[in-house]
Amino acid sequence: MSEINQLKRLAEKHGLRIRKNGEGYMVVDPRTNAVVSYPQSMPLDAIEQWLVEYGEQHTEDADD
Repeated sequence: MSEINQLKRLAEKHGLRIRKNGEGYMVVDPRTNAVVSYPQSMPLDAIEQWLVEYGEQHTEDADD
């Protein structure tokens, strides 16, 4: 269970949340109540990779 908690903290750093659905997990933007991850349902390792790439992309955008 610690892995999911670590991923939830990582998501919170970006203003996002992780939600579980019947098929896996998804990343949600609570401001718009929309799923922002693609595909919508993924295993935890794919969620982690998605969040890492999201963070890298937004860090690069901030540097420009």
